[in-house]
Amino acid sequence: MGLEEILKELGADIPFDEKGDLTSNGADAYEKLINVVTGLNSIGAIQEKPDDIESYCDEIVRLGSNESKIS
Repeated sequence: MGLEEILKELGADIPFDEKGDLTSNGADAYEKLINVVTGLNSIGAIQEKPDDIESYCDEIVRLGSNESKIS
């Protein structure tokens, strides 16, 4: 399951636009993802720091956006 599928699970019908950028409902789902990660970290279910996961996901979005500009 990739980031796009995760964001769809969190309510985004179309997480990314044709340029590879987050849509408004993609951004809402992304915010939910970070909130869930933060909560899981807070209860000790995951050890990864929310900031690290957010940075990782931001890089996926950045690379996707740049890739669509190259094509």
